[in-house]
Amino acid sequence: MVKDKVEEAEWKYFDVNEHWQQTKNIMMDTAQVTCGLSKGPCRHKETWWWNEEVAEAHTHTHNRFTAGLEYVRVHPGQQVPER
Repeated sequence: MVKDKVEEAEWKYFDVNEHWQQTKNIMMDTAQVTCGLSKGPCRHKETWWWNEEVAEAHTHTHNRFTAGLEYVRVHPGQQVPER
């Protein structure tokens, strides 16, 4: 499919940027036809499959990460102590 579009293209541009733009457009158009388009990112997190153990581990990790960020903000240049 890309090969067909490349052969059909009119390579009249002498500027490397215009040539690259045309090449990019051919590749993007082919990808869109082949793969289709999505409607954007999912609007909700898919955590319905998490069991209680996974949810607790995620909360624990998230809280530790957030605490580390806060420590770095309050104590710039210092290493976060191990717990």
